[in-house]
Amino acid sequence: MEHSGYYSRNEQKKAGNRVVIKVGICNMDKEQAGHIENMLSDILSQYDRWEIEQYTRDTLIEAVKEQTFSCKLLVMDVFEPEEEEDIPSYLEQAGLKTDIIYITESQNRVMKCYQDRAYAYILKPLHDSDMRREISRYFKESNIQQRCLRITFNGTESYIPLDSIQYIESSHRKVFINTEDTRYEFYSRLDDLEEELAGEHFIRCHQSYLIAVPYITDFTNEGVVVAGKDIPVSRKYRALVQSVLYQAELAAASTTDNFVHAGVHQLTKTKGSLICVKGEYIGKIVRFVPEQPVMVGRSSETADVVVNLPQVSRRHCKITYHEQEDYYEVQDCSTNGTFLNGQELLRRGDVYAVKPGTSIVFGDNRYVYRLG
Repeated sequence: MEHSGYYSRNEQKKAGNRVVIKVGICNMDKEQAGHIENMLSDILSQYDRWEIEQYTRDTLIEAVKEQTFSCKLLVMDVFEPEEEEDIPSYLEQAGLKTDIIYITESQNRVMKCYQDRAYAYILKPLHDSDMRREISRYFKESNIQQRCLRITFNGTESYIPLDSIQYIESSHRKVFINTEDTRYEFYSRLDDLEEELAGEHFIRCHQSYLIAVPYITDFTNEGVVVAGKDIPVSRKYRALVQSVLYQAELAAASTTDNFVHAGVHQLTKTKGSLICVKGEYIGKIVRFVPEQPVMVGRSSETADVVVNLPQVSRRHCKITYHEQEDYYEVQDCSTNGTFLNGQELLRRGDVYAVKPGTSIVFGDNRYVYRLG
C-alpha cells in the first residue's frame, strides 16, 4: 500500500520524479507483521512517498521469479537456518540488490551479518528503538533524502511532503502551510523557512509569502495565482519571480507534444495554449498546433479539446493560433455563448482576433480559461 474531466484527444499524463521507498516484510505471523508494519509506517512517515509489502517465504520467491519484487530493503524473521540462506540466494540469482534486516532469537547468527546481503541483525525481543535505529542508519548510508518539512505545533510533530505544499503564508508570529487538503499552522519566521527550503522549488514573492513554483498558474501585474489563490508580488521580488517563471517556461516549451495535459506542474505563460485559471480543472494546459483550428466542446466525437460541463455545447468554440503574428482567431459556435475578459459576449459565427493573455469563458463563468 502506498502512503503518501478536462482533456485533449492526445492527452498525456506526466508522472512525478519522486522516488518511492519500497520496504518488504517477510516470513512473519499476522500479528507480528502488523506490528512491524505499524512501526515502519511511523518511521517512514517523515519521507515523501513509500510502500510496504508483506510476503511469506513462498510468495516472495514467486514475486522474484515473476520479476514483480522491487523492494530495496527487506525485513525478515528467521526461524530456520535454511530460510536465512535461500532468500538471499534467490535475490542474488535474480540480480536484485536488496538489503536485508534479519530479526532472530539466536545470537549465534549475528556473525553472518556480513554475508548474504544482510544489512543488520536485530535480536528479539524486538524494540521500536532498535528498528528505528537500523532503518535510520540504512537511509542515511543509502543517501535517501528526506523530502519533507518537519513542524511542531502544540506538542504535535508533523512531516509535510514538500511536493504537496502549494504556498506558505506568515501572519504576525504564525506561519500557515497550505496543501491541497490541509492547512498547517505553527510558530516560526518566514525568513527561517526560506533559508531551510533554499534549493527546493520555492521562491519568495512577498514579505508574507513563499510560493511553490509548480503550482503557479498565472502571473499578472498584480501578482500570481497559486492553486487558485491570488497572491501579491511585491516590487522587491518581481524581477526574481519573472526570472524563475521564464526559466520554467523554457523548460515547459521543450516538450514535443502537440497537446499536453500538464496538470498544475506547468506554467501559464506559454504561447499557443489554453490554460484553465479558475475552476475544477485549474492548471490544465492544452497546446495548439499553429495555424490549425481547434474545436472546444463537450463531446469527444465533435471536439478536439473536451470541456465536459453542462453549459458547454458539443461544438462550442473554434480557436486558431497564428504563431507568426502572435494572436488567436476565436469563433463562437455555441448555444450558451463564449465570453472574453469576463464580459464581452461573442456573436455566434463571427470571427474575432484576440491577443494572448485574454481570459475566455465557455458558457459557465465558474470556469475561466486563458489564451497563453
